[in-house]
Amino acid sequence: DFNGVDWDGVQVEFRQRIEAGLDNAAFYMAMYEMITRLGDEHSFYLSPEAVAEEEANYAGQHDYVGIGILLSAIPERNRAVILSVFPGSPAEAAGLQPRDAILSVDGTPILDDDGYLRDIVRGPEGTTIAIVVQTPEQEERQLSITRHRITGAVPVPYSVITTEAGLRIGYILIVTFDDSTVDEQVAEALRIMTAEAPLDGLVIDNRMNGGGSSEVIEPILGYFTGGIMGHFVSRQEERPLAIRPNDINGSQEIPLVVLVGSGTASFGEIFAGVLQDSGRA
Repeated sequence: DFNGVDWDGVQVEFRQRIEAGLDNAAFYMAMYEMITRLGDEHSFYLSPEAVAEEEANYAGQHDYVGIGILLSAIPERNRAVILSVFPGSPAEAAGLQPRDAILSVDGTPILDDDGYLRDIVRGPEGTTIAIVVQTPEQEERQLSITRHRITGAVPVPYSVITTEAGLRIGYILIVTFDDSTVDEQVAEALRIMTAEAPLDGLVIDNRMNGGGSSEVIEPILGYFTGGIMGHFVSRQEERPLAIRPNDINGSQEIPLVVLVGSGTASFGEIFAGVLQDSGRA
């Protein structure tokens, strides 16, 4: 009776539907619908194709047809903001950059009536879309961009901002821990930003990080701290979150700020919480 669901009754209902005859695609959809009825955001059903796609994405081998951007919905402003742009993508060639906003695609608003992203940026390879874009503090403009196949890892944007007082502040945007290349990308960003001079501070933008794998978060935590940072507790066991320190040009001591928001979830929350609770950020 989890969340008030009559699970025994659900089983009878879906068994009847299956025995009446379903092809593979309809079966996968039925299983997805059945699990969704639980109302539990951590329980879901994936078709074999979806499993293969998730495994490829985790290996940093994203493969889809689009323009090469990661978007996040901003319902209160009826738009979506670009989080990152894939290198070598049509979006990069068109001059799109993180923090640019997408308002519409081919005349259709990028968000539906409920404030969710419409799946209208991706589409057949070689087709062209007209998108309305707005860069912060600039007028809206329309761009025509042709879709191509996008491959590779999720980008980890970074930059160094020099303050009027001459302080060098690093900035890194992490949108996921569900790509096994992200930890090394963060390490490379730290190396590049400190190649000429040390950083005086670092901002990690974690506001859109929906989480991922402990195998990705643990090495990244190790750039900034070390030791037993807590414990994972389940019904069967308790194991420590043991972080091995790995200093990259002073990263263990650098003053650190982690940004969080409503999009920070799962291991994204653990990442921020560990650094805050330990007094590191």
